[in-house]
Amino acid sequence: MKKLPVEPRLPPGMGAMLRINELFRAFALAVNELIDRVSTPLSVSAVTVGASPFDYEASRDGFVSIVGGVVSAVAYVRQGVSTSLGVVAVVPVKKGDTVRITYTVAPAVTLI
Repeated sequence: MKKLPVEPRLPPGMGAMLRINELFRAFALAVNELIDRVSTPLSVSAVTVGASPFDYEASRDGFVSIVGGVVSAVAYVRQGVSTSLGVVAVVPVKKGDTVRITYTVAPAVTLI
């Protein structure tokens, strides 16, 4: 299979196009490097919601998604310090963080 040339061969007067090609190449290299750094695929885990207020301790880094139900408050707890978030749909978490959900009708909770 024939490889593509590393340097573009452009006709004279196409300097602006060369700069665009250089920008695209730099962008493509940055995206490829980011893809290479991602070591695990996206995983989604349903959370069984208990009685309100429900405390969920994150088993890994990710995002806790809170959808539906009738939620009156969401709080975020890290190292014993609680922060009220009002009512939100997605909460970023680190392993060991707790998300406290107060509700009258249970929402669907997922760790992404």
